Amino acid sequence: MLIDGTHRRWLAATLILTLGATAFYVVTARAAIGPTGGGTIPGLVFGGVAAALFVFCALLGVRRKMPTVRIGRAQTWLRAHIWLGLFTVPLVFLHAGFRVNGALALALVLVFAAVIVSGIFGLVAQQLVPRSMTRRVPMETIYEQIERVLEQL
Repeated sequence: MLIDGTHRRWLAATLILTLGATAFYVVTARAAIGPTGGGTIPGLVFGGVAAALFVFCALLGVRRKMPTVRIGRAQTWLRAHIWLGLFTVPLVFLHAGFRVNGALALALVLVFAAVIVSGIFGLVAQQLVPRSMTRRVPMETIYEQIERVLEQL
């Protein structure tokens, strides 16, 4: 199973980071003279951290293309991709000050939402499809194992 007990630390860390970022936002928003947003110091901090996490999450694809380069375990990369990718959601909202001003900002939010929703859909599909296939077609086998299965039969 992809999401299991090994994700508890990642979930806890994501929740703690989200609470910390929200607390930082509340403190700085109260101290701010004007509206908070992407052009303020807190907004730039949230945007910069979110951008760095976007780059990190994109590096999972690079790591998959180069399996001989061993930089950490693949499972750790996948967990970090899932949880840090989800952490970007509150960061983006905090960066924008919970506002969407203009057509470009709206387009970026819609693309971001599509990426997050498709990622969650893919994660759910990875959980459900293999189980469903093995339950519905129990005698199915992997192509590379056909000779071994024939020998057993």
